[in-house]
Amino acid sequence: MDYKILVADDNKMNLAIILTILRTSNNGYKLFTAQDGRQAIQSAKIHRPDLIIMNWSMPQMSGIDAIRELKKLKATQDIPVIIETSFDSDLNIEEALDAGAIDYIKIPVDPGELLARVNSALKIHTKLRSLQEKKIIIDQRIEELTNLQIATNQSSTALIILEQDGTIKWVNKGFSDLFGYSLQDYTNTFGTNFFHIREAIPSKFKHSDLSTGFQKEEYISSVEHKDGTKKWIQGTINSIENSDSSGKFVIIETDITSLKEIDEKLQARNEEMLKLNRHLEKANLMLKKQQEEIILQKEAIEKEKQNTENLLLNILPYHVATQLKDNGFAKPRNYKLVTVMFTDFQGFTKACEKLSPDQIVAALHSYFAIFDDIVLAHFVEKIKTIGDAYMCAGGIPLRNRSNPFDVVLAGLKVQEFMKKVPFSKQYHLLPFWNLRIGIHTGTVTAGVVGKIKFAYDIWGDSVNIAKRMESACEVGMVNISGETYEEIKEFFDFKHRGKIEIKNRGRMDMYYVLGIKEKYAADPNRLIPNEAFQNYLNQL
Repeated sequence: MDYKILVADDNKMNLAIILTILRTSNNGYKLFTAQDGRQAIQSAKIHRPDLIIMNWSMPQMSGIDAIRELKKLKATQDIPVIIETSFDSDLNIEEALDAGAIDYIKIPVDPGELLARVNSALKIHTKLRSLQEKKIIIDQRIEELTNLQIATNQSSTALIILEQDGTIKWVNKGFSDLFGYSLQDYTNTFGTNFFHIREAIPSKFKHSDLSTGFQKEEYISSVEHKDGTKKWIQGTINSIENSDSSGKFVIIETDITSLKEIDEKLQARNEEMLKLNRHLEKANLMLKKQQEEIILQKEAIEKEKQNTENLLLNILPYHVATQLKDNGFAKPRNYKLVTVMFTDFQGFTKACEKLSPDQIVAALHSYFAIFDDIVLAHFVEKIKTIGDAYMCAGGIPLRNRSNPFDVVLAGLKVQEFMKKVPFSKQYHLLPFWNLRIGIHTGTVTAGVVGKIKFAYDIWGDSVNIAKRMESACEVGMVNISGETYEEIKEFFDFKHRGKIEIKNRGRMDMYYVLGIKEKYAADPNRLIPNEAFQNYLNQL
């Protein structure tokens, strides 16, 4: 059977791995994909897959929310779902199963585990679908038989009236058509007491005095036609009390031979399926034990690998870390438009004379952690810290035209934070240090050099100029070069400092950034761009 499988995963690497495993399994799966939970729901409505493999964490709608929506819809509620997750907590797994998932698989995906869980899910789904189809067939047959009971004059339905003791009183024409006997021939052959002939009739009717009023029961019996063929009939027996407290039995019998044959075939198939399911359960137990052994063997390796990858991604940009993992080296890149920012605490050495080394490191960590949050929020890449100096740059490793704005906005936010430190309940215990910030826009080369202790760094004259901007800055201010000014001048207010002599560069234009122009600011401190400003940045 060609099963249809929907794979919903926004992670392209995970998606590619799962599709490759399923395609190379030679099971002939027909595969569909979705990028998020909403797409998965729409695809499931259209394609009606036999199985859905759903990533827990996706944009727009998570895998768990998508499963809950699928289970609400009649068209998709019976589709089994395997949740794909990096969580390994029992609570997480219980949440997924409560939402409607039938199984789960951990990320990164193991090929053997994936195929085993997919095969198990599909076999269980096939079994449930077969049982549902069986129930539908039986329900349809029962409805047909009910209709036949009402139409007592049709040839396929026998109507029989009995005395209270079970003696056959009357039969309709359908009786002769159903069994091949006239009433006389039937009683001559089998006797006149119908209760003795139909042993399947409930015993309470055989000894009823009808004093309890109306009664009704159904029975199924095997009978022989006059021509010797075997028939299965379904009967309904009713007790009717007359006004004089006497009574009779009314019996309706219908041929259900074809339905019985279908039922016997379904039962035989069901027994085969139950046997197969028992074999699958044994196989799953063996597979589970093997998987547990593999998991134990891999656990230490996976943990160490994850720690290494997390450390590498924390030190290096994603594309640089990927190149190092894949190739063993990362090729440097040249950037035409990058904005570099330096910060430095004034009189740091003297200010630390009364502090222990541990206090100095703790204070620097507290300040630089806030700086990290600010630059990250403005899409600026932290490069490094050197003592009390902090260096970052916008426009790397991903090129963008908005980096002069991003870095200047980050610089203003940093100085705003520094101004609040003495008055903040959260940071009032930190030593207060005055900060200088210098910013310059130009070309740089960025990359990783060396063989050990990799570090992402940038080089070029623009780096030196940014440092000179910081050295020439007053505390509490953001000092930018003329090149940065030309990029952002339409949206900020400035104080032109004129041309100032700097080491090895001669005289250069410098500007203090006072804040965003009022017409482009969304806050009184002029630190947050309004909608017009933001739309401009989005178009760069």
